[in-house]
Amino acid sequence: MKHAGFFFLLIVPFLLWAQGSTYSVKEFGTTGDGFTDETESLQRAIDACARAGGGTVAIPPGTYKSRSLFLKSNVNLHLDPGAVIKGSEKLKDYPLETDGSIGGHANALVELNTEEKTVSGESNRAGLITAYKAQNVSITGYGIIDGNDE
Repeated sequence: MKHAGFFFLLIVPFLLWAQGSTYSVKEFGTTGDGFTDETESLQRAIDACARAGGGTVAIPPGTYKSRSLFLKSNVNLHLDPGAVIKGSEKLKDYPLETDGSIGGHANALVELNTEEKTVSGESNRAGLITAYKAQNVSITGYGIIDGNDE
């Protein structure tokens, strides 16, 4: 029985490590100043995390203006307290589905029309944070996602 406890102490840290690394968006060039468009840097952090097999994209306190972001499988988007992702106020910053994909990301929607709505009444535009055909995706923390609907 003593060996079981020792094994447990060895395996738990490995399992925590195996869940993936943490990618701070600051390492990808974000400023968090509330004025700079941070979309490219935020997406680079998400993409790097996904390419590595998954993990956590950490967003420290600050305001990060953004257009549409696309989450990928096995990515946890974590907003620290005081972190705000603030959506663009411009509709054109949210890509419209044109060919079975939105912003170059595969889309599960099949029906298209010119009214920017699906048959069910859903928008054909990407949201501030969008995930298509992604598994094991989460958004955690005590930060704020502000869709900027003023």
